Amino acid sequence: AVSFVQELAAAGAQIAYLTGRDVARMGVGTSHILKKWGFPVHDKAVPALKPHKEMDDAFFKVKWFAAQPLQQFSKVWFFENEPLNIHMVRRAFPQVDSFIGETFREL
Repeated sequence: AVSFVQELAAAGAQIAYLTGRDVARMGVGTSHILKKWGFPVHDKAVPALKPHKEMDDAFFKVKWFAAQPLQQFSKVWFFENEPLNIHMVRRAFPQVDSFIGETFREL
């Protein structure tokens, strides 16, 4: 995953680490651990965390996609480890290519 994301960043892709973690409790740690493992974190590769822990993950992720200018991108990929989140994003945004995999649970 690290080399794949590094290649995307090197090619100029915009990257969002869309996570169910919340800003207040896990914002600093999330950025730290991404950098520690070699994931790019900069102005075009940013963590996107929930504003508060009580917010439902699937709702947050659908709302996040709704706020993005998706039409500006030639491709939008969504990698996820939770089937419900994939289902909800696919239902709301069929133009987003969604992928699920057990390997993401290990990161």
